[in-house]
Amino acid sequence: MTYQKFAPFLVAIILTNTSVAQVDLLQDGSLPYDTTTTVFANVNLYRCDNSNSISMEFGEKMVRGGHIDRGIKDRIYGNLETLNNYGASTYISANAIYFPENKKYGFGVGYELTSYQYAQFSDDLFELVFYGNEGFGNQQADLSSSSFLNYISHTISFTAVEKSTGSFVSLAVHGGFRYIETSIDKGSLSTSYTNSGEQSLASEVEINARYFLSEEFESQGLFGNNIGVGVNVGYNLKFGKHLVSVQGKDIGFNYVSGTELRDTSGTFNFSGIDWDYGSDSNPTSAFESLEDSISPDTRVSAGKLRVLPARFKLRYFTPISKKFSIAITGRYIFDLGFNPEGTAAVNYHLNQSKTVVWIDGTVGGFNRYSVGLGAQIGIGNTSIFTIGTRHATGFFYREATALSAYASYALRL
Repeated sequence: MTYQKFAPFLVAIILTNTSVAQVDLLQDGSLPYDTTTTVFANVNLYRCDNSNSISMEFGEKMVRGGHIDRGIKDRIYGNLETLNNYGASTYISANAIYFPENKKYGFGVGYELTSYQYAQFSDDLFELVFYGNEGFGNQQADLSSSSFLNYISHTISFTAVEKSTGSFVSLAVHGGFRYIETSIDKGSLSTSYTNSGEQSLASEVEINARYFLSEEFESQGLFGNNIGVGVNVGYNLKFGKHLVSVQGKDIGFNYVSGTELRDTSGTFNFSGIDWDYGSDSNPTSAFESLEDSISPDTRVSAGKLRVLPARFKLRYFTPISKKFSIAITGRYIFDLGFNPEGTAAVNYHLNQSKTVVWIDGTVGGFNRYSVGLGAQIGIGNTSIFTIGTRHATGFFYREATALSAYASYALRL
């Protein structure tokens, strides 16, 4: 099979690969190959941040540090809805496949670092954290349905690929696991005030939480006190000029031991900062009392079986002319709060398909809609370099609520 025949199939794989693991060529459900390929290897990088309200400027200062002035806070506050979301995904992976001559299957090994950060928060919680409770007066601040999650995992996978279709199945071993979750199912905060001269000071802060959970786990080494097993499957069906791909990734469980748990329910009364206006009293002890009131003594779990955050994707690809093709992709991450997304891409093939550029549009996710750009460049007959974004506005508009970037290098011998 010549490179010219190989490249359009490769384009079908790469350009339709617009999921949360957009550049993960192998584990995305298909594998670039031809009948003369003996070894295929790729390295992939992907990062995405998106929200319905948090801008890239605000998020960058929160993560990397920097002054968040009143103007930045006010702009975010103007974007807030009753319930808000932020999600971040990072994938770094490398794969290698060996195809024995005259054999039906190829076999390989891969590595991936997976990282998710997710937050859901009410507009009242944002105001409480960044403006304080003064604006609520005697009204309650609604803290319900607020949560934060941080998930990190290392994965080593062993894969078998059907040479004729690119369909595959792999067994993945998960380790080096880190998991942090804090959530308030139903809660509120109210403040009572007393007068001290001409000043009105908080005399008591009451927190009502029907269900409060704080859980944290960090692995002791790569496979220290946790181990997980997942299955990755991809099935490709080609009929005429049409290609349909179905994929499920990280379908399985992880067992962890030594999880720190903080779990409580009920009403907690916290006496506000108690000092006369203008005094030198230190409020540190008051904040410590607040923390103690909602977070009782830590308990350590003996062990827990946890469902892995599986990724699912359905994709359709077809050429519509000698120069153009289209791709439609739907994707979803299970059990992490991320919203489903759908992407439609139009691809333009240059130089007998060795170079391809595309534009795509995405609906769903937290930012609801976005426009992306990308390019693939063939280098000789063995290398393919891909770079792009599904959220192009985040690169030049600081108030944009989504930004993503991906890059990959594939080598076949």
